[in-house]
Amino acid sequence: MTIVTTRSEDDAFDMFEALNTTGEPLTAFETFKPKVIEAEGLDNYQASSSYKGVIRIEDYLDTFKKADDRQRATSELLIPFALAETGDKLQKNLSDQRRYLRDYFDKLPSLDDKRAVVSSLANLSAFVRTGWMAQDDEPSLEGFGKFDDETGFCFQSLRALKHSVAVGALSRFYDEFRRSDEPERQQRKKDLIDAVKASTAFSMLWRGGFGGTENIDTIYRNVMRDGSPADSILPLAKRPKGALGAVSLSGYKRMLWSKLIEKFPDKDAWVKAAARVPIYSHSSTVAKFLLLAASDDATLDTQYEGLIIRGSKGLSPTVKASAWGADVHFSVEHIAPQASKANGWSEDLYEDPQTVDRLGNLTLLPSAANSYVGKRPWLQKRLVYKYFCSETPAEADATYNSFATAGLTVSASGEAVLGKATYMPMCKALSRFQNDWGIDIVDRRSTRIAELAYERIVGWLKP
Repeated sequence: MTIVTTRSEDDAFDMFEALNTTGEPLTAFETFKPKVIEAEGLDNYQASSSYKGVIRIEDYLDTFKKADDRQRATSELLIPFALAETGDKLQKNLSDQRRYLRDYFDKLPSLDDKRAVVSSLANLSAFVRTGWMAQDDEPSLEGFGKFDDETGFCFQSLRALKHSVAVGALSRFYDEFRRSDEPERQQRKKDLIDAVKASTAFSMLWRGGFGGTENIDTIYRNVMRDGSPADSILPLAKRPKGALGAVSLSGYKRMLWSKLIEKFPDKDAWVKAAARVPIYSHSSTVAKFLLLAASDDATLDTQYEGLIIRGSKGLSPTVKASAWGADVHFSVEHIAPQASKANGWSEDLYEDPQTVDRLGNLTLLPSAANSYVGKRPWLQKRLVYKYFCSETPAEADATYNSFATAGLTVSASGEAVLGKATYMPMCKALSRFQNDWGIDIVDRRSTRIAELAYERIVGWLKP
C-alpha cells in the first residue's frame, strides 16, 4: 500500500481523477455528499432530513446517465445555487465548485444551518427538474403544480430565452414556498407567481429596449448579492458576504424597476427605443414575446389601417400558457422579406438593413404557413394573410378563388398548408392594409406594438 499525502483536499481529488482515467470523475455534488454525512453522523444520516434532501438531489442528477452529462447538469445546478445562497458568481470549473461547496458548508455555524443548505439545494433541484428543464410546455412544479395561464406564459418565455440567471432569484421564492406552512403558504405561493411575472417583465422590457443583453446578468447578480442599501432593501441571496439576506417580493420588484427606469424613465422613452430596435436580429424569442403581449385581446384599429388596439378582455387572448407553445404562434414571420432583392417590395424598406427586423415588420405564423408565404410579393402575401384570417368557409373560398388573379399558384404542398390552416387573428390587420408595405407602416406599427406590449406587461413589474 502506498500512502500519498497532499497539501489540500482539492489536490487529493485532482490526483485521484488523474489516476482514475478508466472510471468516471466525481461531480462536485458527489464530493460534497460525504460532508453532509459527516455533519449528520454516519449512524444518524439515514434518519435525517439531510438524507431526504440528498435523495431528492440525486433524483434529478441520476437522470443523466452519461458522465459528461451528469457533470454538466451538476455544474448548471450549482451556479444558480451559489447565486441564491451567497450571491457569488460560481465558475464552471470543477475544482472551484468543489471548493465553494466545501468551504461554504464548513463555515456554517450549526447543524440546522447545514440541513437548510441541503434542503435549499434539494428544492432547487426540484425547481430545475420539474420546471426549468421539464420537457412539458406547461410544467408542473413539484409541490406547487401548474402555473395559471398568465404566469405559465411568463415562465415559458424565460425558459425559451434561456435566461438562466433568473433561476437563482426564482429559486429563492420557490424555496420559501416549499418551507412554508399554512396560512403563510398561500402568500408564498403568490409571491413566487408574482416574482416570475416581475422577472419576465423586467427581462423582456430590458431586452426589448436595448436589443442586446446590456449587462442584464450583472443586474440580477447585484440584486442577489448587494440589494439596494440606499433604499434599505436587503440582498435576495440567503447569506451574501457573510450577512443575512431576505426574500421580499416588494424589494425585488423595486430593485428591478429602479434599474429599468434609470434607462427608460417612462413609457414614451421605452416605446421610442423599442420601436427602433431591430429586435429579431438580437432575439427572436424577445420579438415573439412582445408580439404576443401586444396582440393580447387586440382588435382592428378602425382609424388606421394595418394597426391594432386593445379590445375587450377575453376577445382574443394570447398571453396564456398554451399560446407560447401553440403551433399557431410557432415562428416569427418577416412581412417584408429579409432578402433585399425580393420582388414586389418598396425599396425604402432596405435603405437601412435593420428595418426589416423591427417589430413593425414582424408577425407570428405557424412554421409551415411561414415557409409557404416566404418571399412572395406584398400583394400576394396580403392575400394569403386574408385567407388565414377568414372567419367563414365562404370567405376563405372566395379569397382562395382570387389567388390566380393575383398570379398566385398553389402547389400540392401549398394546398396541404392551406387545408390545415386554422384561424389566425394576427393576420387580420395586415390583410386590411391596402397600400404598399413601406417604411411608414413599419414605423407606425413598430410604435403601436411597443405601446401595447408595454401596457400589457409593465404592471407585473412596477411596484
